[in-house]
Amino acid sequence: MTRYLIHRVMGLIPVLIGITLISFFVMHLAPGKPTDVVTDLNVKVSLEARARLNQLYGLDDPLPVQYSRWVRRLARGDFGASFHDGRPVATKITERIPVTLGINLCALLLTLLVAIPLGVATAARAGSRLDRGVTTLLLIAFSAPTFWLALLALGWFGVELRWVPVSGLHALLADRWPAWRQWLDVGRHLALPVLILAIGDIAVYARYLRSSVVDVLQHDYIRTARANGLPPRRVLYRHALRNALLPLITLLGFALPALLGGSVILESVFGIPGLGRLFYEAVMGRDYPVIMGLVVMGAGLTLAGNLLADLAYAMADPRVRYERS
Repeated sequence: MTRYLIHRVMGLIPVLIGITLISFFVMHLAPGKPTDVVTDLNVKVSLEARARLNQLYGLDDPLPVQYSRWVRRLARGDFGASFHDGRPVATKITERIPVTLGINLCALLLTLLVAIPLGVATAARAGSRLDRGVTTLLLIAFSAPTFWLALLALGWFGVELRWVPVSGLHALLADRWPAWRQWLDVGRHLALPVLILAIGDIAVYARYLRSSVVDVLQHDYIRTARANGLPPRRVLYRHALRNALLPLITLLGFALPALLGGSVILESVFGIPGLGRLFYEAVMGRDYPVIMGLVVMGAGLTLAGNLLADLAYAMADPRVRYERS
């Protein structure tokens, strides 16, 4: 296992370099430059001023030179400074991580609490009315666009009923309230985004788990366990569910990068100052250092999630063994 882990980690390095290389060059193919955001709105800006700004940001150098300069900074742990306000990219990302991480962790916890019992219950009653009804609802939830659900929920629960705030993370003058009331206020602001984010994931996780449990229940060792007189609940939860969790482990591996980058649309719709909104603003403003910093973070988390999923396979299923060929 140790040799396999070292081999996999070493293999992730060229993959990460390739992702950053492709992302860097594709990013510069988009029309417009970061200096256009400043100069296009000011008719008094001369061509000489535009050239000086491009020289200041290093945008007049060839792309291979810009990429090599960025890689050298990255090797020192420096993501650079934002083109818009000059603040370090690492600082801007660190400030937004708690908000996005909190939203996605709560959504993931809600997803698992609902999807696992739902998937097991429908698998145990495959073909019944409960199974068909739940499957229909899950397909509808999976097919509904996230932004459409978010807008509908905002219009109904936020505007019509006024049960929850419609945007932001804190109420006006919330800093003057006691700590418990501030936490309650944050919870009211995040309740709707967390629910909308979890709806689509519940449909995916529950369907995957249901299919996996149905397949496992057809195996010979399950029939043997039933023939030996084991209680149905013990057969289902102790013998079938453990082996049926392998597809779910794969999904959880992909959920790792989503914890910090899976709520771009929701943060934009609800006006939440998280990483998703930061990425959207950076793309719209051609803020190259911020974009690349978020790309590196997302790529690293994706690769780490795949590696953790592979290792979790071996823990969940003793039949899985990894050896370096």
